Amino acid sequence: MIQLRRDPFPSMATTALQVKASPRPNSRVVLEVEVPGDCSKAAYDATVNKLCRTVKLPGFRKGRVPRPLLIQRLGGDHVRATALEDLMEDAVRDAIRRDDLHLIGQPVLKDAFDDLLGRFRPGESLSFSLESDVRPTPRLKRYTGLTARADSVTYDPARLDDLLERRRLRLSTFVPVEDRAAAIDDMVVLKCEAHYSDDGSAIEGGSSDSVEVILIRDKSIPGFVDGVVGMKPGDSRTVECTIPADHGDEEARGRKAVFQLELLELKSRELPTLDDAFARQCSDQETLAALRQELEQQLKDEAEQGTIDQRHEALLEALTAELEVEIPEVMVRQEFSRMLQETVAELGPQDMDLRKVLTDEKVEHLFETGRPEAVEQLRHRLALQALITAEGISVDDDDVEEKVRQALETFTGSGDVDMEKLRERVREDMLNAKALTWLDENNSVQMSDAALENPSAEAPPAMAAAAEAPQVSAETAPHDSSDDQDSTR
Repeated sequence: MIQLRRDPFPSMATTALQVKASPRPNSRVVLEVEVPGDCSKAAYDATVNKLCRTVKLPGFRKGRVPRPLLIQRLGGDHVRATALEDLMEDAVRDAIRRDDLHLIGQPVLKDAFDDLLGRFRPGESLSFSLESDVRPTPRLKRYTGLTARADSVTYDPARLDDLLERRRLRLSTFVPVEDRAAAIDDMVVLKCEAHYSDDGSAIEGGSSDSVEVILIRDKSIPGFVDGVVGMKPGDSRTVECTIPADHGDEEARGRKAVFQLELLELKSRELPTLDDAFARQCSDQETLAALRQELEQQLKDEAEQGTIDQRHEALLEALTAELEVEIPEVMVRQEFSRMLQETVAELGPQDMDLRKVLTDEKVEHLFETGRPEAVEQLRHRLALQALITAEGISVDDDDVEEKVRQALETFTGSGDVDMEKLRERVREDMLNAKALTWLDENNSVQMSDAALENPSAEAPPAMAAAAEAPQVSAETAPHDSSDDQDSTR
């Protein structure tokens, strides 16, 4: 790898290097670079002058060491090696600045340094070779006359009732009951002690003097909820469960857990009545009829957009099938790194432990697993890039700035925003959107009769209850729901 200095010699900016690029397979290129003699002399003189200013020798003030004496004391080979290092840094920097090369990653010097040092003569030209990955030039065999198949997304009136039921769940409350046993969808307050049955060790985070749990099976360790169902306030019970094989804690997988439970309180869910008061409580609408109309239009809009997305996805796959490109490995790794960073960022600060466990070995394992997806995403992006170039698709700078402004208004993260990267991302998204629209207008899509149900922005009632209810912890035990239950008490 060549590490470049910040400040090149002034002479390098005024003396043109001779650079010959020779393409190699897999989107690589070899650069044959020739440094002119006046440039090599300037580099040597600059290095000697720098050493004269900085090296201290007995009997001489700093900066007053005679040049011949300095070279004699330090050794001619040492001075030449130092000058060559500086020269190579700046020569490489100048060579890779060529706009037509589109290099990615760090170039690799093909010549051994000792060999270059043996050929380095200040005032004479010096040649060396670099090899680097280059940004590939994607080509499309064709991008018109494509035929794709896609499923339409239809509006399902039944989803309207689902949305209303979800909102009822959001506004539900839990009231104490004492005259019956616990049932599914009840809230229970438990005293809990948990340990592993194989060695008796306590389960971390598995014990609590008071923990609220809503009894929904799918969000709990298998067997836990069923073990609680049937208990009454004051009852005690021992519940044994087996930790699932896909559990997040590797050490817990497959182990048997024992929960010593005491049911302290039992609460039943009460749902609000579907009326105008409910509509005003959960929305800006004054009547239930107006709320139903609003949600109906929302579902219809989602179905329409879902159909467009299905068409675009199918056309993008058809376009990508026409793509001819060699993707260098460094691009695949960069794409995977971007995907991984986005995933970690989406998890948020509460999952900082994930960052700590992402060792180099685990990241490499994740790369091998995620490599196909990274390649697929790159091929999609390069296919659109080729179409944008071929058709001269562009976006207005003012439109980009407006989108950037909107993005900043909704930004909720911490830290500074890299405005240049944000503009680049916004511009790319806008160009891709225009390219997909162009693709749709100039090709054909056969819509399937088997329509897809449109996924609402709001989950179905069962999922809604699970999402809003405190459950048996994903870490093998119940957890305190004080931070989870904001509208159900």
